[in-house]
Formats: sequence, structure tokens, C-alpha cells
Amino acid sequence: MADARVGRVLCLRGKGNGMVTQRLLLFLGVSLAACVAPLPSQAQGVIPDAPQIADILPPSGQRGATVEVALNGQRLDGTKQLMCRFSAYPDLAAPVARGVKAEVLSANDNQVKARLTLAQDAPSGLHEIRALTAQGVTAPQYFYVSQYAQAPEKEPNNGISEANLIAVPSTIAGQINGGEDQDTFAIQAKAGETLVFDVEGFKRYSPAQNQQEGISYLDSFLMLRDGNGRELAYDDDDSKLDAFLAFKFPADGKYFVTLRDSLYRGRGDFHYRLTVGPRPTITAIFPPGGPKGTRQVATVYGYNLNASGATEMRSAIPLTETAGVQEFRITTAGGISNPFPVVASADFESPEVEPNNRVQDATQVTIPVTCSGKFDSLEDVDGFRFQAQGGQTLIFESMAARLGSAVDTYLIVMNRGGKVLARDDDGGGGGDARIQVTIPQTDEYVVLIRNQAKSGHGPQFYYRLTVRPLRPALAAVFKQEGQNRQGGRVMVPVDGIGVPAGSNVEFELDLGRQEGQGGDVAVSLSLPPDMKGLSVERLTRTNPTGGPTTPGTPGLRTSVEKAPLLKNGQNTATLRLVADATVPPGTYMNAYLKLAGLADGKTYVVNKPLWLTVAPKQ
Repeated sequence: MADARVGRVLCLRGKGNGMVTQRLLLFLGVSLAACVAPLPSQAQGVIPDAPQIADILPPSGQRGATVEVALNGQRLDGTKQLMCRFSAYPDLAAPVARGVKAEVLSANDNQVKARLTLAQDAPSGLHEIRALTAQGVTAPQYFYVSQYAQAPEKEPNNGISEANLIAVPSTIAGQINGGEDQDTFAIQAKAGETLVFDVEGFKRYSPAQNQQEGISYLDSFLMLRDGNGRELAYDDDDSKLDAFLAFKFPADGKYFVTLRDSLYRGRGDFHYRLTVGPRPTITAIFPPGGPKGTRQVATVYGYNLNASGATEMRSAIPLTETAGVQEFRITTAGGISNPFPVVASADFESPEVEPNNRVQDATQVTIPVTCSGKFDSLEDVDGFRFQAQGGQTLIFESMAARLGSAVDTYLIVMNRGGKVLARDDDGGGGGDARIQVTIPQTDEYVVLIRNQAKSGHGPQFYYRLTVRPLRPALAAVFKQEGQNRQGGRVMVPVDGIGVPAGSNVEFELDLGRQEGQGGDVAVSLSLPPDMKGLSVERLTRTNPTGGPTTPGTPGLRTSVEKAPLLKNGQNTATLRLVADATVPPGTYMNAYLKLAGLADGKTYVVNKPLWLTVAPKQ
């Protein structure tokens, strides 16, 4: 599934009653591609003349510490400020400043040296850092904040006899350098304690130039062995190729954990971080959401959830007043847990009521509604019935895999007589289902949801199902001309643009019309109240000879639209950002491209963030 991380199968081998196979779900991140544009670091190319951060060294630090780092890249001269922000789900919500402050010590074209102050309560995870240079704001590069002490990997450490001895808890920074390389670490564990072994690879946040076709990343494999070298547990993959183990140790003693690439590959950029410790880890929450602005009482599942090592506990989860996905963590003496997603909903919430496997037993609901449920057996099917008006267009959408569930949802919409109107498996993205149906006549209808993979049942096999009318919306992606790894011309998604004072720069707007939005869309630039001298225009180029208007075509005529308007059916536009000569170079701002349209006779506005820099005159 695209850009989302979900569960995997973990096999545990140990003493006692023979081989035990356990299924566990580990949520590491979610992606809702329909919500926001991809991050610039996911672009299939780079803009050669733009300022860029290629890497940050060292790449991580422990919260509560002060770390001096080097940001290496290009066109970094003139950097006087770094922006540090964090979100557990940067592809869902805009990151905000959370616990990391930066002081620039020096800067030249290829490197910025800075001092990072990591607050004691800084959230563990990847924090984005951008450099505000004289030429513009860079795309984000990432610095990892750990709650545990940092330990470097030391070669050689391929086998048990060469294992690096590490303290518990700690976070190890290492890399797999070649096909035969495997890194082994020795730890001391106590009887009855559960330790988490969590790999976070370099691949998700690698620089844009490494996100090209044919580039492979570390597909980590973990193996845990006892002091005699006997295998106790292993894990290969989740959907993002990062391995994870949680193991309860049977006796005091020395144990060994080995990390390698599952396909026996390796090279200099196969970086990883391996965290080992009694960290509380959430693997599931049910129900996975509730009405916004409430405290949702839910059951949390996982490891080390309290001081006694609970694997299940009840918790009252505060949901924000703003609808959407938010993070939930728990704190124990062992540390702070991984972030886990819960949803604050604007719709009425209704739980499923068993038995509801058959059409005639379906749970009665009133739309719009969001229903939370879980599958209690491999063959379990949950049904919901509702009254709908003829001619009404409805959306049926599941959220499961995108919320860390092990479920591959499948939806069927039918009338009360059993006639199927529509069915879907993965139309919602990330293994989740989505159906858009126009109701043929006023009557009662039923939607059925099941686990298509029939991969298991229980508390980790949950879902949220929303049934609602259309909600017209707009999405936007900014692009500029750049290069792919082979030097070819590509349009690269960006979220920041630099424009020279007294000049202009062109970029492309790709407009996504969603759920019936088909009217005209007015485009304008929203600036801070005290900011003047910046504007946006639309360019239309035509060829008098009637030929194509490819880049570089001679004799093109260009018309300028001072108040850009995308007519119904127009979804792309070439825009020009203009800066008066009066705007001081070095001006930075988080501006917005304002998109105003009509839906159901009402005007609505979408503000798309745009990091904007006024560069020196050329």
C-alpha cells in the first residue's frame, strides 16, 4: 500500500509448549494521500539551482541534550535561521515547532553548522529542519530525536563473537555497508521483562535525489538469539520494510540481536536506527476514534503499557475540537510510547451491534454516520442499514489499514432486496475501500464490510466506516521544473518558492477537484497583513502557427491574467509569482495560495501553504 505503514506477522520460538506463532500489529505511520500533497522529499527529482540540505550529521540526538550538527548541501550561503518542526504524521497535518531549537553558528555555500537544543519533553521521532537561505527555504531534511542514549555501531560486528555490547535502553545508529554485512549487538536482559526492538530505516525521509526508480533501500531483518546462539524470535518486514520485535525474556542473561538486509544487499546509504528498551508500544486502539471535542474511552493494546508491563488497558483519550487524525501516546517509567492514530470525527458516531452478519440483522444507522467495529471471526461480516433519498450521491469509505489495523476492508452496497449497487476493495488507498454511489430511488439500503484477506480476527482487526453525502473539495500541488536522477526534465512537487526582488518566477498549479467540485476556481495570494509588493498571475501561452506549445517553442505568445481563474474543467495552470523591487531581499514568509470556489451555491476557500522567499536581485 502506498506510503503507509501497517502490521506484520511475528513468529516467536521459545521454550514451553513448543512453537508459538503470534500476530502483532505495529503502527509506525499513516498516509492519507487525499488529504494533502506529498512531501517534497518524496518528489521524483530535484531542482538543481534551489538550496538543498542533503544530510544532517550527526543524524540524531537524545532529548534533553545540546548537539552540534553540520547540514551539508548546496546554495546554503546566507543561512541565518533554521526552522525545526515536528508532526507524528507529516503527510496528514502541517508540522509545528515542538521541542527543538536551532542556533546557526556558521554558513557557507555547502554547509551550515548549527547548535540544536533538544528539550527534555521533545517528542521522540523525526523532526523536520529547513534552512532559510538567501535564495529560498529548503525542502525539509530530518533529524531524529531519541528518548534514549545514542550508541554508535562499531565494525566488525558480523557475528556473536564480535557483537557490540550495548546498554539497555539505547538507540543505535548504524548502516549496512554490503551484501554480507550484518550488525550484531549484545544486551543484558532480566527474566520477565519485555524489550522492544524497533528499526527505523533511512528510506522514508531520504533526500529527494535518492527517491528515484531502481533505488533500493534497507529491508531490515531482525533475529534474536540466546547466549548459546539459539534463535528465539525474528521479524522480516512490514509495508515500509522496517523490522520490529517485542520479546518477553525467560531468564536473566546475555542475548544477541542481529540486523541485516533481508535480501542481503547493502551500501553506504543503508542507514538505520535500532531502538532497544522497555519502551511502551501501542499496537492497537479500539474504538479508534470518536466525536471531536470529547474524551473517548478506549482499550489500548500493546507492550509495557504500564509499570507492570500490561498488554491491555483502558484509557480516556482526549479528542481535539478539530476533526481529523491525531496522535495518542502514553508515558510510563520506561519512556514515551510510539504515536498511534485516533480520529476526531465531525459525524455522528454509531458502534456496530452484533449480530449483524446478515442483511436482515444489519445495524440501523442514520446518515451521515461513522461506525467503529471489529471482526470477531475470520468469516465475520458487519452490516449497516440506512434510509437514503433517490438521486442522492453517497460516499462509503473505510479507514482501517491507514489507522494501523490489520484489516483489508471490502465494501458492498446493496438494496434491501439484495441487489448489489457497487462493491470495492482498495479504492480508498492504502488497502482501504471507498465507493461513490448515486441512490436510484428512495428506500432502505445496506452496506456490508468484511476483511477481504481473512487474515485474522480480534481487537487488532478493527475499522471505521463512514457513510455521508458528497463534500466538494479542492486539493492543490505546486510544481517547478527540475531534473531526475538521469538529468532528464521533470516537474518536481515543491512547497517553497524563491522569487528575486524586482523579478518573477514561474511554477505550476495542479488542481484536484474532489467529490463533485466542478465550478470556477479563483486563485489569489494571501499574505501577512503588513506584507505588500507580492502577487500571483496566470500565464497562457499559444502558438500562432497552431503547433504544440512545448518548452522552448519559438514564437509563443504569452497572455497574462492578473486575477487568475480556473474555469470548470481546467485543472492545471502556469502561475507566475511577482515581487516588486521594493520588497527587501531576505524576506521570508509562510504565505498561502487562496483557492475560492462554489459548491451547493456556497463559496468555500482552501488555503494552500507556500513557503515564500524574496531573493536578492539577479
